[in-house]
Amino acid sequence: MKNLNLFGYYLIITGLICSCNTNRSEKEIINTSVDTLSASGLVGISVKLIKTASIDFKVKNVFESAKHIVSSTHKMNGLVLDRHIESVDENSKSLAISDDSVQLINSYVVKANMLVSVPTEKLDGFIDDVSASAAHIQDIQLKIEDKSLDYLAGKMKQQNHEQLLQYKAGKNHKTNESISLLEQNNKLVDQQVKNKKIDADVNYSSVQLSFYQNPLVRSEVMARDDLSGYRLPFLSSIRNSFFNGWYYFLTFIIGAVSLWMFILAGVVIIFTYRYFKFRKVSAV
Repeated sequence: MKNLNLFGYYLIITGLICSCNTNRSEKEIINTSVDTLSASGLVGISVKLIKTASIDFKVKNVFESAKHIVSSTHKMNGLVLDRHIESVDENSKSLAISDDSVQLINSYVVKANMLVSVPTEKLDGFIDDVSASAAHIQDIQLKIEDKSLDYLAGKMKQQNHEQLLQYKAGKNHKTNESISLLEQNNKLVDQQVKNKKIDADVNYSSVQLSFYQNPLVRSEVMARDDLSGYRLPFLSSIRNSFFNGWYYFLTFIIGAVSLWMFILAGVVIIFTYRYFKFRKVSAV
């Protein structure tokens, strides 16, 4: 009877150990990060997933939000790659308030576009921080691109190039073979750079941010650009007309004096004509 009890305890302990191992295996599967899984079948460090995101949202103040995004990016050891802020006019109206000035009223929207790069492990935290500071989220997109096979192919090609270069290193080469060796070297460098770029894109994720705020209204008084509206007061116009008339009269006198030879010749011709006409009448 005692042996049966001991055997029963043994079965219970064994069952508990197996159940713990089963739960442990399930937890390990559940806690496995998607960063270590690939559709290509690769696991672990061989997986190369490139994450990119884009957020389109509305804020209360574009300039303050831009400062907040820059500060948040720096805190996460990220980098601001591009920042562009612009004001887009929507409607405008001009009101004449005097002969020489107008009041210009226009509505405009301030928009911003930013491109930032943050560590991939902090991407979700960055998106949450930006979303929390937004007044309204219009669109959030997250894209994951699997570059595992491209990276693996690049490593295999790199190894092949290295083996080929090592094989040719101990031989004397002619000019054509030296050129071919140089081309192989360049291909090796290109492949190394390509793989390093994939590593950089895997470690740092790019986030495209587009945000704007409510339309604003701006009013300003400015000089009128229509010159027909600029006129002198009535008394000033009368005074200018008087002086202009006197100026034209003096100008006429000066012009007449300048033609004194023509006037004198005309007077001589007239008197000569009348003189000969008078003698002819007297003779008759």
